[in-house]
Amino acid sequence: MVLLLMVSGSVYHMLLSTVRLARSQAEHVALQSNVRGAAVVVGNELRELSTAAGGGGAANDLLSLGPAAISYRAMRGFGYSCQTSGPGFLRISRNAFFAYRDPQPGRDSALLYLSGTPTPADSGWAAMAISAVTGPTTCGAGEPAISLTLPAAIGSIPVGTPVRIYEPMELAAYQSDGQWWLGIRSLSSGEAIQPVFGPLAATEGFRLVYSDAAQMATVIPSSVKSITVTIRGSGTNDNHSPAGPLTEALTTQITLKNAQY
Repeated sequence: MVLLLMVSGSVYHMLLSTVRLARSQAEHVALQSNVRGAAVVVGNELRELSTAAGGGGAANDLLSLGPAAISYRAMRGFGYSCQTSGPGFLRISRNAFFAYRDPQPGRDSALLYLSGTPTPADSGWAAMAISAVTGPTTCGAGEPAISLTLPAAIGSIPVGTPVRIYEPMELAAYQSDGQWWLGIRSLSSGEAIQPVFGPLAATEGFRLVYSDAAQMATVIPSSVKSITVTIRGSGTNDNHSPAGPLTEALTTQITLKNAQY
């Protein structure tokens, strides 16, 4: 009986250790996958941004910078005007409109590249609020189009004018129910922040470092040329390990698109 109890205890201990190890490995794999997925989401959001050193507000997609939060213009579509309309009206050819979705009034805005006068050096992007979207409509030759209502002060918009549709967004670490999460929200719609990934590690779970053209740290939005993103995920510690919950960190550097030096 004594030998049987000793052998049974040893076997039980081995089985328990094996189960704990399998659970720990599965949790580690899931945590790695989630951290990588979060890095892909953040990269897709920030990789399309651009800045221009010394440029004005419309020339820079970065709106505000923080160590664990960033607000920016998220591109939602790109196209060209297809018909000269009256002041405050813009028609975009649907055949040449590449977009995540159709523009939404009150949520999205438009960036128009207006040719400057009297010299081309005066050309540049101008930000316009979209007050209404109507459709279906057509351009001159019956080509399907999207019609936008903009401020009347901009006057008539020439055919072929490049148009970028954007939405002000924020990526940030936030705390809820005692845990930290990576969230995203639309600034123009006033919606509550929605979780993208979590839980994050309590210390530096989401970290942003901004660098200029010389790879020196900067806090000036127009000077940013790359962003180093660190995401540190945290496990649940269901096994009550004395070492605490598992953590997994991933750091990536994102170079901004069309950054002007």
